[in-house]
Amino acid sequence: MVHPADLQESLDLFSAIVLGEEVVGFVNRLRAADGSYRFLEWRSVMRSDLCYAAARDITPQVSVQNALRKERDLFSQGPVFTLLWETGPSTKILYVSSNITSQLGCTAQEVCSPQFSYEQWIHPEDRKLFRQTREKALVLRQSSFEISYRLRTTEGRYRWYHDFSRLDGDLDHEHPVIRSYLVDQTRIKEVELELESQRQRLLQIIEATNVGTWEFDLSSGRVFINDRFASMLGYTKEELGSLDFVGCLKFLFPDDVDKLRNLLDAHFAGQTDRFNAEARAHHKTARMSFGS
Repeated sequence: MVHPADLQESLDLFSAIVLGEEVVGFVNRLRAADGSYRFLEWRSVMRSDLCYAAARDITPQVSVQNALRKERDLFSQGPVFTLLWETGPSTKILYVSSNITSQLGCTAQEVCSPQFSYEQWIHPEDRKLFRQTREKALVLRQSSFEISYRLRTTEGRYRWYHDFSRLDGDLDHEHPVIRSYLVDQTRIKEVELELESQRQRLLQIIEATNVGTWEFDLSSGRVFINDRFASMLGYTKEELGSLDFVGCLKFLFPDDVDKLRNLLDAHFAGQTDRFNAEARAHHKTARMSFGS
């Protein structure tokens, strides 16, 4: 019944018990009726000529430990690092994956030391949001929460991380632990910030040159225009209300509708780098306006 890999060690421990030694915490595997092996933890002692032994099934605990070990091995070799936190009076970090060194430059031993202050490594502008998000999750006993913030490296540079955290253990316990998974999103954030900067510059140019603009949301079919575009047709945005693409075509001169549709289809098909067209539109006063 004993697993072949555990047989010799089990025999050695039994021999030690016969010689009078007390064995506590010995673990081996025994085959169950269904053919699977269960992990048992033993406590054994000899009394006179009899061996008294008690065993408890710790298979679920071993399965959890093995799963955690695999998870730690996986993350320690990838771009995601993990943290395990206390949530009592101190917010001590109980565990951090070893790949934090490649991410931030510090070692796991440094991060888990009592002197380490994680919040001091967070960008000053992000600390309040970090603190509020965690506190809210603990107060409301949220099973998980997400937040993005910047962490300082040992070189003094800041990198963006997306933090996905979950509360482990009994959520009704006064101080559950927090398990956090942090993925570097610096490149994504840099692109987002650059796009937003370009968008702001474009808006400033449009405002300065008094250009009419329209945006076509392909997912919903809605069209969004600015005040200048509406005024070019003799209307206000409020007068035009909510617009869709088909509704916008009604403003065009009939002979230009097919041309515009063909140019737009060619652009969507990837045949052109940009959509550029000239068309005539009906003005509110019934005169014709030209736009491109």
